[in-house]
Amino acid sequence: MSEVTVLVKASIIKAISHFAAKRDIRWYLQGIFVEIDGEDAYLCATNGHIMAAYRASVDVRSGNDNKMSAIFPLALFQAVKKSDVPVALTISANTVSVKQTDITLSGTPLAGEFPRWRKVIPQKLSGEAGQFNPEYIRDLGKVAKLINPSQHNHPMIHHNGDAAAIVSLGDSDFIAVVMPLRADTGCKLNMPEWALHKADALAGSPA
Repeated sequence: MSEVTVLVKASIIKAISHFAAKRDIRWYLQGIFVEIDGEDAYLCATNGHIMAAYRASVDVRSGNDNKMSAIFPLALFQAVKKSDVPVALTISANTVSVKQTDITLSGTPLAGEFPRWRKVIPQKLSGEAGQFNPEYIRDLGKVAKLINPSQHNHPMIHHNGDAAAIVSLGDSDFIAVVMPLRADTGCKLNMPEWALHKADALAGSPA
């Protein structure tokens, strides 16, 4: 297998690392999956509940026309600094490496089969509101700022009821998918009478 290199912004690496599993018996989720298809490259990470995928370009000097993939262990990204210097991800015969400036960390790809991430992405969205783990929403906010630090950039959730929702994060090449919390079908809000009565009393009180 020929050696192939993908250049990615450091901020994207920082962002997509948020979605990888940190402590999970599924060791193959504790890394970033890199998929090469000709001149296109795709980075993906997931913890099984929330997932992100990013589209990048292969270094044209690689001259690659093949399809290949590897799971980069998270440990290889520990030296990546948030800066304008891009990160070079290289896949060779039995090794993967991460380089930024003059620092290179290399290792063996994680064994195991990474989930077929495209199957997770919904083809249609119902628009029905869903409920989500607040920790994931917090992380999505952090990721949105990493991708596009504009003060007006916030994650936009495209709801899909009890099915996976898509999240826009300010970059058309970066997509997130989050699974909702399953609400009980009989769950119904009982209006807080104490609050409503108090509001009525205040509204009728003299100025």
